Amino acid sequence: MLKVISDAKTIAALVSWRMIDSITPSADLLKAALRSGRRLRFYQGFDPTGPQLHIGHAVGLFFLRDMQALGHEIIFLIGGFTAQIGDPSGRDAARRPITPREVKRNALSYKAQAGKLLDFRSPRNPAKFLNNATWLSTMSLADFIKIASRATVQQLLERDMFVKRVKESKPIALHELIYPVLQGYDSVAMNVDAEVGGKDQLFNMLMGRKLSGDIGRKEKFVISTRLLENPKTGKKMSKSERSYVPLDAKPSDMYGAVMALPDEMVAASFELCTALAQKDINEIRRGLSQGTLSFRDAKARLAREIVSWAHGNTQARQAAHAFEKTFVRKEIPVDTPAISVRKNAAYAPLAFLVLHGLATSKSEAKRLMESRAVERDEHLVTDWKQPWQFSRESVLKVGKRRFLRVKIKH
Repeated sequence: MLKVISDAKTIAALVSWRMIDSITPSADLLKAALRSGRRLRFYQGFDPTGPQLHIGHAVGLFFLRDMQALGHEIIFLIGGFTAQIGDPSGRDAARRPITPREVKRNALSYKAQAGKLLDFRSPRNPAKFLNNATWLSTMSLADFIKIASRATVQQLLERDMFVKRVKESKPIALHELIYPVLQGYDSVAMNVDAEVGGKDQLFNMLMGRKLSGDIGRKEKFVISTRLLENPKTGKKMSKSERSYVPLDAKPSDMYGAVMALPDEMVAASFELCTALAQKDINEIRRGLSQGTLSFRDAKARLAREIVSWAHGNTQARQAAHAFEKTFVRKEIPVDTPAISVRKNAAYAPLAFLVLHGLATSKSEAKRLMESRAVERDEHLVTDWKQPWQFSRESVLKVGKRRFLRVKIKH
């Protein structure tokens, strides 16, 4: 029989405690439950609305990893049903509907990405991978009405984003109002003891706590985690904020993405995305504030730490070496792809960049050139109307990590 680790000193020393923003009903009661020796059931849910998770999503997974190591039951839940509704949290407009096919494809990708921290193959205590479509898609209307009767419209309309929309005369769709009720029912369906999620999910998680008490007659812990934000802007990690480090990135790409993070996010990233000891992080903070440690060196250590848990120590060392060669010593990567062109033939720059995978569209290629992100033989190229001609081998560089060798046909 699996034995749960309930040693008070071990529990108190968990690194992931620093990643928590709040615990309902209290941290003391949760720690007492962990010390009781009873095996608890924890879960975190993710709506697969896109193909990637990023390191900001890993904050809750770190806590779940610790709970799994202590012997507790872990559920990684895919919101296969709720993803098709769309979580209104933090939104000033309704989300775009997502198809069942997209959900299925993204869900499989999420499991592989979460597997960098959770162990789905453990012979003794594997993390479970569930989908809320299993119970929500088969729920009858009568059953849903019974569940919905536990919540009031006033409660649902108290949410910040809904208050804002009402003031701005923006529509609130009925399906957005029922989203928290459906997500909250997940806790009842799985009979969980605790839910983990970002602090922006607190309303939804507390709805699950209410339904667990009302329907399941069970006390449920709600553990909200800190968000990986840029303290300068107050915005979460996202592609639009150019602060995105996907969990499915290759080691070299992940390393480079960490190196590209805004300086303001470095200290928080050490606390929320690594298992580094707090005393070491405090030393890094002091070094940055006093100017004895450069942000570049701090990011290099951060990148090694993150790539190590995502891909292993060997891959992290290789990624660091490759980055040093390419971006510090200005060397071109050995595996840079190469293409051949006709000597002195004229090529339209935008079409050329798209054709050879350096941009996804002509509009993106134009934006890259105008924002001074395109170099040819270490010289900036900004005039997208001027045709390119090649009389000798050249190297194109787009952004910080995309290279292309251009050779001449003989």
